[in-house]
Amino acid sequence: LSRRERYDPHTTDSAAVPKITDANWGDHLGRPSHYWTYLHFSEHKLQDLGMARVLEEYVFSAGANQAGREMLARWLGGVLHAAIHFGYAVETRVVGVAAEAMAMAAVTAARHTWLTPHDWLMQTPRAGKSLLELVREVQSDARVAVDALGLREADTPLVDEPFEKGGRAYGVVHEYIDAWNVSDPSQASSEVALLAALMLGAVPLKDDAYHNDFFL
Repeated sequence: LSRRERYDPHTTDSAAVPKITDANWGDHLGRPSHYWTYLHFSEHKLQDLGMARVLEEYVFSAGANQAGREMLARWLGGVLHAAIHFGYAVETRVVGVAAEAMAMAAVTAARHTWLTPHDWLMQTPRAGKSLLELVREVQSDARVAVDALGLREADTPLVDEPFEKGGRAYGVVHEYIDAWNVSDPSQASSEVALLAALMLGAVPLKDDAYHNDFFL
């Protein structure tokens, strides 16, 4: 990414990547070498359409989430950095930071796509329980027990196979999300903050030391 003279087609005629346009914006997703060209494309779109419309059209729309694009997964990938940067842009009203966020999402790999099926995200959730109530239910749900999922200690924190279509736990995560009461955004945010603190701090002792997991 630092070699802009090689990868930015807007600053050199010999760039190794093409200019991103309306016609090809979905053809080069997930390629870090295309960051600079996606940055230019995003900046122009933001200037023409504004932040809300760009977010709707290039992240949340059905077209942006068809097979091969899956922009919602890219938006949440990279440890949420694209979403974080876009939030900064909205707060500061700096278009350049929003363009950076969109380019970052565009070149992020689309992993864990089962988490963000577009048709499910467009549904209205059935609010009901607090987050901590649901955590207690998850802990006793045999469908997501370690043995039921076939997990091993060496596995990554978020495996895909059991949760994908046809997997033994397909739909379970979305079932719990749908049951979460988010009618009061302030209360829901407080619950997330408390759960994050608990997950960071309540770790088991291993090899005479506590190992906090940032990615939790």
